[in-house]
Amino acid sequence: MPKIIPIRDLKNTSEISQMCHESREPIYVTRNGYGDMVIMSIENYEEMIRPDVPPPKNPPASTGN
Repeated sequence: MPKIIPIRDLKNTSEISQMCHESREPIYVTRNGYGDMVIMSIENYEEMIRPDVPPPKNPPASTGN
């Protein structure tokens, strides 16, 4: 079942980010009760537009030395 949230919930950025990464489907955002936009993680978006290409691996974190 698709996840639908009101636009006012976008204030909770860390919670929304977590929802996007946990969900394999886009999250629908409503405004005044009507669909306004769709959000999803970068990984899921790249998978959707280029299903034949594996996602890029994250480079190792720099130690600063």
